[in-house]
Order: sequence, then structure tokens, then C-alpha cells
Amino acid sequence: MRQHAISMCTDALLDKHVNEIPLKDLSTALHSICIVMAETRISELFDPNSKLKFDHEEIMIELEMCISSTFKPFLQYIKRLATSPKDLGMIWLSVLKVSAELLSKESYEKDGTYFPLSPSLLHATKQLATEHLRNAVMILMAKGICKDTDSELSVLTWSTLGNISYIQEMIPEWKNM
Repeated sequence: MRQHAISMCTDALLDKHVNEIPLKDLSTALHSICIVMAETRISELFDPNSKLKFDHEEIMIELEMCISSTFKPFLQYIKRLATSPKDLGMIWLSVLKVSAELLSKESYEKDGTYFPLSPSLLHATKQLATEHLRNAVMILMAKGICKDTDSELSVLTWSTLGNISYIQEMIPEWKNM
């Protein structure tokens, strides 16, 4: 059920008529609905004590939807969000938080069964999230928003990224793109 709600929210925000929504409402929808729903669902899917009865492939599909609903609407409206640095910063920091949490997840094994994902599926999920995160950083850099400068958003971005052990080796390359 929650999978459908996340998908519907993302689809609604990617609709061509959403440009008519006031920026403040768009920011609220991105920050308080899409990202929060994705973050909550990711936590549920990784809870080793969860009573979910999904197989690994179904969990992977849901994780892909959560990653997509975190990044796609943000990137779709980044130009519009850039007109309000406060809204852009709030949403981007939420995206970074979700990314950091996802990229810090580990596999849990009990009696030869992995909860919720095997190491190989977890690696695939992290690779997908890393690619989306890299693309978002590259777009922010191309727009001059997250250059390696002293702006508050740039400093927070690189500081947060630097604390994610899964991508630490990639950061120097990202900064030089």
C-alpha cells in the first residue's frame, strides 16, 4: 500500500501541471511528503525486526521507488527551487540525510537468511543511490550551487558527503567534475 502512495506522490509531482503550484507548496510537498515518505519506508524495509513478508526482489523494487521519489522531483524542479535558496537548502539537506542513512545500511543475517537484503542486493541498492546522489551533486555544481566554495550549502553538502564512508573515495573525483 505504501509503495503505491510513494509512486502516486512522485507521479503527481512530475506532472506537467505542477509548475502552476506555488513554490512554497511545491517545497512543502517535496520536503514533507515525498522525502519523508521515502525515508520512513526505507527505515521500515531495513528494520531487521520487521514483520514484512516480502521477498528480496520486492524489497529491492520498493527501495528503487524510494530512491527515485527522493531524487526525481528534486532534480525536476531544481531550477525553480534555486530561486528560493532557503527552500532549495532545506530540501537538498533532506535528500542528503536520506542518502546518508541509506548508504550506511548494512545486511543483517540470522540463521543463513539475510534481513532484509543480501549483501549483493544491498550493494546494488547502494550503487543506485550513489549514482542518483552523484548526478544531483553534478547538477548542483553545474548550476554553481555546490561548487567547492565557502557558501553554507556547499560546505554542508561536502561535509555531509565526507561523512558517508561508502562514497568517501569518490568525493575527490566529484569535486573535480
